[in-house]
Amino acid sequence: MHGDFQSSLCSQCKNTFPRLSLYKKNNVCPVCGASGYSVRPNVVLFGEMPYGLDWITSYLKKACVFVSVGTSGAVYPAANFVLDTEAAIRINFDIETGKRRNASFTHEITGPCSQTLPPVLEALKEELSSRFKEQKNK
Repeated sequence: MHGDFQSSLCSQCKNTFPRLSLYKKNNVCPVCGASGYSVRPNVVLFGEMPYGLDWITSYLKKACVFVSVGTSGAVYPAANFVLDTEAAIRINFDIETGKRRNASFTHEITGPCSQTLPPVLEALKEELSSRFKEQKNK
């Protein structure tokens, strides 16, 4: 949704490619040859449309679990994703305590995500594996 710093984007031809070096004025796009700051990190900048909005909503409708990690829940359109999902389990992980992000979450887990996320993901993995096995046996 936000891109990544390991790839580059040419603002002229819109092609992406592996990051070649530091971003400088004299970098040249290997696809179209554009230069002069045309090559930039492949990330969404303020005011730009996030990647994947054309398919994210369809996946939200199919999800059985929705997990939000380390977000303020205030930046749209992602802030609405919890409202768009039909997942029975909707978990928000955040380091800040006492800040309820959205009443649509079924669980709010606070604390450093490096500590809180792994055990919950392991429990979810076990629960979902059990449910899928039950469905196969029916």
